Amino acid sequence: MSYFLPGNQQDASRQIKARLQLFLLAFLLIFTCIFIRSFQLIVFPAENYEIISKKSDKYSEYSRGTITDRNDILLASSLKLSSLYVDPSMLDDDNQKLLAQNLADIFPDLERAWIEKRLKQKNRFAWIKRHITPEEMAKVNALGMPALDFIDEYERIYPQSSSASHWVGSVNIDGAGIDGVEAKFNDELSKSNASIHLTLDTRIQTIVAEELQKQIDFFDAKGGASMVVDVQTGEVLAAVSLPSFNPQKPSDPNNSDRFNRLLQGSYEMGSSFKIFSTAALLEAKDPPLSKTYDATKPLKRAGFTINDYHAEKRAMTIPDIFLHSSNIGTALMAEDTGSKALQSFYKKAGFFDAVNTDIGSTARPQVPDPWRPISTVTTSYGHGIAVTPVHVVNAMLQILNPSKKTSLKFVLNKNLQTGDKNKSDLVSAKTSEAIKRLMRLAVRVGTGRKGGVDGYLVAGKTATAEKVSGSGYNKKSLLTSFVSFYPADKPKTIVFVMMDEPVGQKESYGYATAGWTSAPVVANIIERMTAVRGEAPRNIDKTFDPSEQLMRYLPEKMLQELRKDE
Repeated sequence: MSYFLPGNQQDASRQIKARLQLFLLAFLLIFTCIFIRSFQLIVFPAENYEIISKKSDKYSEYSRGTITDRNDILLASSLKLSSLYVDPSMLDDDNQKLLAQNLADIFPDLERAWIEKRLKQKNRFAWIKRHITPEEMAKVNALGMPALDFIDEYERIYPQSSSASHWVGSVNIDGAGIDGVEAKFNDELSKSNASIHLTLDTRIQTIVAEELQKQIDFFDAKGGASMVVDVQTGEVLAAVSLPSFNPQKPSDPNNSDRFNRLLQGSYEMGSSFKIFSTAALLEAKDPPLSKTYDATKPLKRAGFTINDYHAEKRAMTIPDIFLHSSNIGTALMAEDTGSKALQSFYKKAGFFDAVNTDIGSTARPQVPDPWRPISTVTTSYGHGIAVTPVHVVNAMLQILNPSKKTSLKFVLNKNLQTGDKNKSDLVSAKTSEAIKRLMRLAVRVGTGRKGGVDGYLVAGKTATAEKVSGSGYNKKSLLTSFVSFYPADKPKTIVFVMMDEPVGQKESYGYATAGWTSAPVVANIIERMTAVRGEAPRNIDKTFDPSEQLMRYLPEKMLQELRKDE
């Protein structure tokens, strides 16, 4: 027999009641959790719920930053569109077949079999089509199928189409940058929604692309490239590589049209290197421009014979050599400079390393290794060393700014981390002035005449190089270029044009050299560009022309002929 005291009985009753309440609360909590989780599992399985949630967060509230030119003209922006997905678990076999047919009718570019495969998936989420039009969305809604739904996304649009596609770049289906500025500044564009302002001027970019394409078509060339650069700031006003591509249309990343000839292509640039080997001589030896070199016969070095395209067969002064683009004379000047001094100059000019720009690095140059005495000779006129067009323009920028550290710039944003700006001074003011005058002479009375524009004192250097083929060179496969600037007395703008494998035409008397192919493009660009920029021509007489004082270094007989032509 048990005995309970009244107080003990009351305590036991309280304990039992508290335990029942705690049990009931725990039961309700567990039931609630099970109910919520069951609802999630029924409507959205864990992995699919997470996918849809993330996609909804990403695309409903996210708009990628814009890319504009220097005048705030849109180059890339984002347009809000809807994308269609399906929950296959909500469909039976009959609904799958019917829905597949209905969707195939709405989207003719989708195969019915492909759609059916999507509808039969075992998960709860499958894309049907990304970035659909409002009209397509209305037709889908009219089907009244609960298994179909939409997610808002942003499609990247490029209002200028292919105009600057190699620089602006493009994005993948999920809106991530895959090349160009889109890739270089992907974090800024996607996370901080920053607007990237490029140095490009859409007006000039359009002019350059049009004029270059006309010449490519006329000479049946493989392609071409061109740059326009502000001499004082290094800002790139136009940069064109043709053929180009439309960033709006998905394409194979390895498509040859996506190849950027300015940044990625390394070429033996030919006679444009005579600008730099001549500058190297002036820096190393400071000779008088009247100094002569014997170009009476071909030069034989290390088993090679060096000839001139149009041999003068006489002793030639430095301006004479530059004017006639003599390989023989240039080679002798390089030997006079010395191997170490020439290599040092080339290295300082940036020809031994990739150029780091604020939107990416160029291809690395191909430099003779080991550097032999013959390398000093051949590289002086642009053979045996391969660089990108950006290397040539960058070095030209340094020559025209002898006391100012200036590097190429593609981006205007000052708050963004940009490329390497540590550029060393390349030449003295005296050498810079001599090169300006020599290049003006080449346009005034030399191979660059077709690149001249009255009233603008255009200076430049033509270059026609045979492309490497196997162990030698293909005489029928040419790379022509014309690097120029204006005005010659106070350089303001660099204009570079290159054409890849032009073919001589009847109108050019069968010639496909730079004077016929690349130089005229520069003239056309300058004529149109100066009109757009409001740069009026000047009345220029001979005494004002920077090349006039160099005329006295030319043979009297040739001088008389040149005066007749003028």
